[in-house]
Amino acid sequence: MPCENNTTASLSPPALDAPSMRRVIFGAAIGQGVEWYDYAIYGYLAGSIGAAFFPSDNRSVTVLAAYAAFAVSFFIRPLGGVLFGYIGDRIGRRNTLAVVILLISGSTFLIGLLPGYAVLGVAAPVLLLAMRLIQGLSAGGELAGAVAFLAEHAPVHKRGYIVGFGEMAANAGPLIGASLVALLAGSLGDTVVDDWAWRIPFLLAGPIGLVGLFLRLRVDESPIFQEVAAAGKRAKSPLREAVRQDRGAIVRCTGVAITHMVPYYLILAYLPNHLTEGGRLPAGSAYFVVAVALVVKIAVTPFAARSSDRFGRRPVMALAGLGYVVLAYPVFVWIDSGGLVVVLLCQVMLGIIFGVYSGCVFTMMVEMFPTQTRFTSMAIGYNAAAALAGGTAPFIATWLVTATGNGSSPALYLIGGAVISLIAIAVSGETSGTSLRQTPGRTTSPQA
Repeated sequence: MPCENNTTASLSPPALDAPSMRRVIFGAAIGQGVEWYDYAIYGYLAGSIGAAFFPSDNRSVTVLAAYAAFAVSFFIRPLGGVLFGYIGDRIGRRNTLAVVILLISGSTFLIGLLPGYAVLGVAAPVLLLAMRLIQGLSAGGELAGAVAFLAEHAPVHKRGYIVGFGEMAANAGPLIGASLVALLAGSLGDTVVDDWAWRIPFLLAGPIGLVGLFLRLRVDESPIFQEVAAAGKRAKSPLREAVRQDRGAIVRCTGVAITHMVPYYLILAYLPNHLTEGGRLPAGSAYFVVAVALVVKIAVTPFAARSSDRFGRRPVMALAGLGYVVLAYPVFVWIDSGGLVVVLLCQVMLGIIFGVYSGCVFTMMVEMFPTQTRFTSMAIGYNAAAALAGGTAPFIATWLVTATGNGSSPALYLIGGAVISLIAIAVSGETSGTSLRQTPGRTTSPQA
């Protein structure tokens, strides 16, 4: 046992005291919270944004146009991942993350100030798209950098839990967003929200971002990155080395990330509008059930993360992926045909599966790559999934329902994504217990 403890200690970065670890967690998580807050409120308020920037006599066209603008920011995320991955792998995680949070929060804040089509004409949607592109560019570097920063501070036997806790804390962003939109819709009414109150959640991103910047500047650089830098082993060209050495791992990273992306944007961005546009639930109730799903997800995540430290990332994630395959279609049938209680129970089920998968996926992704290219490679893989399957999810779901007339058809998209991720999990090695000082994901045991 002492020998095993010594081995574990040698795989871990220097231990931090509890206050320092809390600063690392919250410093990393708040940027993720702002990122997800931004994307969540845009999805929740797609109808209001569409009315302000893409007015049309056909409500479906207005909503589809808003979702198209939503998707645009995802296509630039891989470029943001390359840009900020290069900076993060060359000069460090902490300062890169400080720049990223300023860009995310600043562009979100500016959306709240933009005049609509009635004032600026065609310039209004053009400016909205410009802000979405800035959001996408900066978000492309946020999650990979924050996860790498957390993982490189965490002890090996608690890495899943620490990274999972960061994911749990980050979900406070969309939870706050859902609660705020529900409060606005319930207290002011849909007409006032469409008219001007939709701007309030965007304006709040400004002060939140300043708090995040303060927290990030109070923590030290990742100790594992510092070791690489001190040894003169930083990648000279992170992108070239990532493409040359990490190609297979990047593809697997994209595969496992898809089943985080698709349910996230179906549950949080698509379903509220689907429920309200179809008259199934009032807006306040639709946002309430989304908030419940988030609470369930947040509650489940640390238990799943802890389980992945004990049993491995692959079995826990595979269990959740199978849950989507088996339950997605019946759950969407019930959501499409049931009342508030049925929809609420369905969101609880989805929240449980969502929390189990999300509690492991980020740790597995970050463990796939070596320190020299970790930020860049994970950013490429993760943001490729975001571009291919995340930002397009609300648009594709709306198109499927419009084309088929079947309100449950988006479940097929979720099932397809889960199948792809299950294949990626099956062909990936187990990464729990590996040292981030080595090349992770290439061995199955820290003692190997």
